[in-house]
Amino acid sequence: QGKVAVVLLAGGANFRFVCGDPPVGCMSGSLQLRSGKSILQLCCERIRRIAMLCIGPEGPGQRGQQIREPARDGQTEGTTFSRPSIPIFVMTSRITHRRVVEHFISNNHFGLPARDVVFFEQTMTPILDE
Repeated sequence: QGKVAVVLLAGGANFRFVCGDPPVGCMSGSLQLRSGKSILQLCCERIRRIAMLCIGPEGPGQRGQQIREPARDGQTEGTTFSRPSIPIFVMTSRITHRRVVEHFISNNHFGLPARDVVFFEQTMTPILDE
């Protein structure tokens, strides 16, 4: 059917590194990359790149952000393309939700349309042993 969505699991609370703040996905430099990008930023950049690779001439029924390509030699007008809308569901935990949402907002959703990014909390259920 040509449909796609992404689920990012961002519930890691960073307790292995003792501090617990910021969450693992929001930590800059945790992968020891020269760019200092967070894991969530790398994931979002990859999603943006995939969306750009899927751009095609605007057609009926396609939804997404309109991108205008400038006119080329011999053309009087440029071509309009439609960037596909890729829903991104970001699962957080009770402990990480606020920080993950703030990380996305403070970084302008890493260039993704804010309307495509949905945050939701995973539930916490106690497990009891006999």
